Amino acid sequence: MRTLIILRCHRADAATLAAYDRYAAAHEHVVLCCDERAGPVDMGGRDKIGFDAQTLRALGLLPHPRCGWRCGDYAYYVTHAARPGFDFYLLTEPDVLINTADLQHTIALLTAGSADFIAARFDVRDERWEWARTMRHLYANTYGCIFPLTRLSARAIDHLHKARRAMLAPESAEILENWPNDEVFVATVLQNNGFTCIALDAAAPGLATRDSLRTNLPHDRATLEGAPPDGLIYHPVRSMAEWFEENSAWAAHYCAQRRGQGESPRRVDLLHLLSLATGCLQNAAWRDAALAPLMLARGANPGGTVPPAFRDQADKEGRAARMLAKHFGPHRNGRVFANAHLLAPAGRRPGPVPAVADFSLGNAVPLFALPHNFALPYAVDFDAETALFTLHPQPAAVLAAASVAMEQQRQAAVGVVVQLRHLPRFHPLPEAPPALQFLLCDDSTERAALAANLRDRGLRAITDPPMLLQLAALAPRFFAVRAQHRPYLLWSALALPGAVFVVATDILRLATAIQALSPAAKFIHGLTQIEMK
Repeated sequence: MRTLIILRCHRADAATLAAYDRYAAAHEHVVLCCDERAGPVDMGGRDKIGFDAQTLRALGLLPHPRCGWRCGDYAYYVTHAARPGFDFYLLTEPDVLINTADLQHTIALLTAGSADFIAARFDVRDERWEWARTMRHLYANTYGCIFPLTRLSARAIDHLHKARRAMLAPESAEILENWPNDEVFVATVLQNNGFTCIALDAAAPGLATRDSLRTNLPHDRATLEGAPPDGLIYHPVRSMAEWFEENSAWAAHYCAQRRGQGESPRRVDLLHLLSLATGCLQNAAWRDAALAPLMLARGANPGGTVPPAFRDQADKEGRAARMLAKHFGPHRNGRVFANAHLLAPAGRRPGPVPAVADFSLGNAVPLFALPHNFALPYAVDFDAETALFTLHPQPAAVLAAASVAMEQQRQAAVGVVVQLRHLPRFHPLPEAPPALQFLLCDDSTERAALAANLRDRGLRAITDPPMLLQLAALAPRFFAVRAQHRPYLLWSALALPGAVFVVATDILRLATAIQALSPAAKFIHGLTQIEMK
């Protein structure tokens, strides 16, 4: 029996092209089914079937505005019309990774047997599933599945295509809202009309788990490709960095949209943010980013209320909340080492010396872990003996600003307050003393230009880091801090990924303390190195 592999796509990115080439090397018949409603897509000569709204109408299909995401079954009808003559069609996506060293063998398992329909998580569904309502008017029993990797027989495709055409009606808001998605439509129509439908784990046992083949949280492509193949099918497989950036943009757009509508929402979609956080937790390289989604809630939380991310809940949010609590929440022995707060402007213009009072802190969420890769030191509260760190999705961009202090004030959305006595846990002193360098200039404009020039030369320069500015400006208060806390506090202000600090001459007030941490530290004013004695 002949099987055609269909790779459903909408753009010619690296993942799509690489997936096609991999399947083509392992199987004789592979084609790209490309959604070209936004315009033609160049696949570099690879075998492609393109479709647009006109193509869909000619096939008697509703060109739903979101059919590229909502109606994966359309790829079957488009491809079968263009490439008849195959017994079976196997549909997959660029973000599906068959993580095996023998792809040909896995494809053979997926294309074996005579079942009309194979899909993961195929089972009966009830009204608790949001898509069930879209088929209730046609069938008493509703079925569902997930659609990242499915297989259909040619006769099943013909039947489904006729069923889709029979549903076609003049387009309206109601029709678009209630148009069934691929998962409910294919499973329900076939199971209720005598076709043989089998769950993937029954058709090909051991090829996927519920966690490996899922629909929401991504698996990091680099992590999977860097490990030995385990024979499992994974979905969705993405670059975690790109995924986080897309979600950050989504949340920013959401908040701006709600504000533009004159609303002051108390929170953005908490479930979405928790999903983002959980995805980070499941990837060791991105685990520190799991608190970062909370910063996306700033625009929707003007009162500074942190979403209850650590509350044990019975609904879908519960699993993500428990994962966050396990990694960041109070330690199982009850110890709390820090508190996270949503930050809001304090209602006054920040002074020349950074201070915790530059922000209004929302309610506290207890933590025992700090997301180091996303945390930047901001200021010390000498009276409370605490230090404030701000969290940022892209701290490197903050550190590259003309003034780090001003950029942190502008961008900060989530802060973590750490008691000074706990700083050794979060910022232990370096085993090897670093060779720090300080370029001194009292004019802020000249400091920015000097730092930019250093970056153009390939050096990493940091201008006006706020906690360092504060410690230098309030040096007597710094030296009044308990002796056991001082080196950790200073190291917290200095432990930034930069080779050169471009700061005002005030820093010389801390010279002795800095040299205690970095005996080889250099202080350069103009072209002259200042010799410290």
